[in-house]
Amino acid sequence: GLTWLAQLPWQVFIPEIVFIAAVLLVFAAEAWKPEWRRGAGYAGVTLMVVLIVYILRVLFNRSLHGFHLALVWDNPALLAAVYYLVAGTLVAIVIWPRLPEGREETRLVVQLGLLFLVLFALSLMTSTFHLVALFIALEFMSLVLYIMIALEEPGEIRLEAAMKYFLLGSFAAAFLAYGIAWVYGATGSFSLAEIRQLQPRDAARLWMYQAGLGFILMGLGFKASLAPFHLWTPEVYQGSPTVLTGFMSVGVKVAAFAVLIRVFLDTVGGDVASRFTAVLAALAVLTMFVGNLNGLRQHELKRLLAYSSIAHAGYMLIGVVAGHEMGRASVWFYLLAYLFMNLGAFLVLAVLERLGVASDLESHRGLFARHPGWASALAVFLMSLTGIPATAGFLAKVWVFRAALKEGWLGLVLVAVMNSLIAAFYYLRWVMIMAGSPGPRPEARRRHWREVWSGDLVGYALAVVLCVFFTFQLGLWPERFMNLARSAITVLGR
Repeated sequence: GLTWLAQLPWQVFIPEIVFIAAVLLVFAAEAWKPEWRRGAGYAGVTLMVVLIVYILRVLFNRSLHGFHLALVWDNPALLAAVYYLVAGTLVAIVIWPRLPEGREETRLVVQLGLLFLVLFALSLMTSTFHLVALFIALEFMSLVLYIMIALEEPGEIRLEAAMKYFLLGSFAAAFLAYGIAWVYGATGSFSLAEIRQLQPRDAARLWMYQAGLGFILMGLGFKASLAPFHLWTPEVYQGSPTVLTGFMSVGVKVAAFAVLIRVFLDTVGGDVASRFTAVLAALAVLTMFVGNLNGLRQHELKRLLAYSSIAHAGYMLIGVVAGHEMGRASVWFYLLAYLFMNLGAFLVLAVLERLGVASDLESHRGLFARHPGWASALAVFLMSLTGIPATAGFLAKVWVFRAALKEGWLGLVLVAVMNSLIAAFYYLRWVMIMAGSPGPRPEARRRHWREVWSGDLVGYALAVVLCVFFTFQLGLWPERFMNLARSAITVLGR
């Protein structure tokens, strides 16, 4: 009776085992030995780094699967895991040096354990071909995020953000579940591998199938911050803890686009694929304009980055519209570039908040004179988000635009270039404000660099330096990363 279990490749369980081990380490140390908190945090970060190396060196190109494709580790799932592992590790590096050694404070310890739990949920979400498993993993991930938002620094603004995310996320989950039900009614299967072969032919079932895919697109569009499903993004980003907001903006987006590619490029075919390609193109145009035009009006950096996140989702969607090998690879490269430049910007913003610098425009006036190191890093990330040459954002946009041009989407590329010019205004305006004369507001105490690298900001400093390094690495020497993105087109069964 256990023959099927014996035949499963044991490597298919390795990522999940590592995630669960990290969670148990943190919570076990908190429950039994609070003085081991930092050691447990260090062990958790080490496990994440080891798992990244193991995935890239051992699991890649293996296409492991089990439980009738409910758990699949093909190249797209593995690359998605690497991306949010990198994002989670950078956030864990920020949290770990600040872990308290006594029993009086538990919030940061719980946040670190929940962070590893979110990584576990994200891994389940992107490593399945089964729609029910996908829905369960997505809801598991969402519930942990709701808790993390409300848990850190409890207050009205945090609880309001968590409640907004919960209510709107519940509606999005309902649409996703409804769409899965309709797809099952039209095809008789929850497996994406089988749905690919069972696309209905008769008119009634074909209509059900397309309606179900539309509802699924609405549910995934919410997670990816695509317009018009974006309304939660600026409110939740502004009310959430800044470091967690940075992680949400990249980790959840990676998972959402991985599933979008899995469903709409690897599963849907024929005339249905053509219809949804046109729908995705329209959503890309709407998303870019909504994000960038609203970004022009922002005088608070956190909300600006929220609308920037919406606009960049539109750019990424162009790669999904282009499809085929180059389009998919361009999306994966864009996600990697976005990970470092966007997470880096939020980490700098979190540091400035700890230094007493608010995130509004006037508080950042003359920031180069007051905090030259942090201001320089923030300028690098903003210029990369703009698409300035020599940064990761430039090559990411170029590759996406080339993929679209290759498939004949000239009009879509022209709209994207126009939106990039609009975005350049509000990104570069912020850099110019930081380079100007200091405003009349009282200056926060400037810390010497030795104090930064030996105090409570050492985790922030290390994570920001890594983000700056890879932002330039991807912009100047991108070949290795481009090859990694191209490898993500190898899908199980294709």
